[in-house]
Order: sequence, then C-alpha cells, then structure tokens
Amino acid sequence: MGSGLEDFKYYLERHIGLDGDEHGPMANRLLLSLCGSDESRWQLAEQAAVNSLEARRELWDGICNVMRCGKVSGPPKMLPGQSRS
Repeated sequence: MGSGLEDFKYYLERHIGLDGDEHGPMANRLLLSLCGSDESRWQLAEQAAVNSLEARRELWDGICNVMRCGKVSGPPKMLPGQSRS
C-alpha cells in the first residue's frame, strides 16, 4: 500500500463494496429472520438502527473536531443500556 491517505481510500472503497454486495443482503435476511411479521420487533430494530447511526455520526464529528481543532470536545456520550466500567 501507499500513503496513509491511499490506504484509507482503499479501505473505504472496499468497505462500500462489501456493504453493497454482501453485507446488505445478509443484513436483510437476518432482519427478516429475527423480526418476521412482528411489528414490535421491527420497531425495536428501527430504533437500534437510529441509535447506531447517531453514535456513528458522533464518532465522525469527534474525529473531525480533533482534526480541525486538535482537541476532543468532551467525554463520550453513553448509549442506552451502557455503563461506564
């Protein structure tokens, strides 16, 4: 591999390819097998997805802040059901 930026670009391209070709369809099958026709399970799955996306956004926002300002903006937020060990 080349520079750090080239390595990161390769990682992102590979990750996007896996998501579209393998992980996406596999995740759909998993959701169908877990939730079936149970609306409450689908609602729980949707909320878990929203929580995950919010956490991912906070991660990347934090990385961006460190890159721009060279500092962390505060302690990480706890997700529902998490505890500090």
